[in-house]
Amino acid sequence: MGMFEDRKNAACDRIMYCERAYKESSNPYYVVAALDAAHWGEFTPPEWALNVLLDANRAAMRRHVETGERISIDAALGLAVGRGQRAPEHLAKKEIAERPAFVLVKTILACFDAAIPDACEVVYYAVARDFAMEWQEIADFHSLGREWKPDWSNLISADEWKARQAQGCAEFKREVLACGENEAVQKKLMGHRWWEILHGDRLGYSLDNFIERYYRFGTKSVVPSGRVSEQQMLMFKGHSLLMTPDGCATSVTYRHQSGYALQGVSALGKFKMRSDFEDLHRRLSKVGADSGL
Repeated sequence: MGMFEDRKNAACDRIMYCERAYKESSNPYYVVAALDAAHWGEFTPPEWALNVLLDANRAAMRRHVETGERISIDAALGLAVGRGQRAPEHLAKKEIAERPAFVLVKTILACFDAAIPDACEVVYYAVARDFAMEWQEIADFHSLGREWKPDWSNLISADEWKARQAQGCAEFKREVLACGENEAVQKKLMGHRWWEILHGDRLGYSLDNFIERYYRFGTKSVVPSGRVSEQQMLMFKGHSLLMTPDGCATSVTYRHQSGYALQGVSALGKFKMRSDFEDLHRRLSKVGADSGL
């Protein structure tokens, strides 16, 4: 699976998750996050998020007309908070880090003969791949890590490229500081080491705590599945993990110059596949091979 398809899948999962999370919490952060995912995933913005945003826009305009106050979409949407209140993005922070980790654990349990503590340990020490992909996209947007080439001279000079990168570095730093991640994660982002960020880094607490929280909350979480059952959706996710060499890998090597190639060794090989999943994986692999995918 290529980087483009990975980005599409990650964006789709984020949009589906944000829709469910917004319905449960009414936290406006998920509206903004869904629209952002649609942008970097190159999808049409989801209708539900657009409707919420347009309703906020209408409310802000009405308040401006009625009171003469400045137009504030943030206030109308619920992003602006008063003194002593926690910002919506901070309220969502823990769930945002936990949700993908919980889904990975559920995926492993649905597809392999694994105990919950063992599945949690694999996920805890695995690279937070979708998160790293998002930051790779951000870095690419700011032209970070790319050297100027002489054959670019007719488009941009070396000095202009250097100036662009300096500006990009400053903008990237601002995005890192505003991302709401913990200090350990921000340190790796600042060092351009997003492919070294593990789920455990993002969680910010111990493996034992993660196992406990999975029993308390992860087992009750629902994975958006559309028209198929949750079990089927999890097995499809399990197939994608096996088709991705770096899926659930403790370390990943990213090679920008070789077609966005990722290299890593998955930790899933330690588990035996469940028979129903093994059959599905075999059939889907055959379909992919027959179609040249």
